[in-house]
Amino acid sequence: MNKLLSKVLIISMSMLTYLPAQVPKLVSYQGVLTNNSGAIVADGSYSFVLSLYNVQTGGTALWTETKSINVDDGLFTTALGDQTAFPAVLTFNEPYWLDI
Repeated sequence: MNKLLSKVLIISMSMLTYLPAQVPKLVSYQGVLTNNSGAIVADGSYSFVLSLYNVQTGGTALWTETKSINVDDGLFTTALGDQTAFPAVLTFNEPYWLDI
């Protein structure tokens, strides 16, 4: 699951709504969960580990959150930051990459 979903995803500032100099409290994210063959997974609750990086490959996660997310017909939606608050180091004034 991680290999397939860890395709590079740039979270751009245009996707965020926040006041200058404030870290957003939540970032909405939605996606489609598939298995290694590309088929939609069965409905249910899946464990996700979500991490933000400021480099495309390598590096150290600036933020990580682990949560259980319900998947229906392969579709899921979540709010990043609802389980683990974003640290001050995430200023959202540059692109970040999301690893799932």
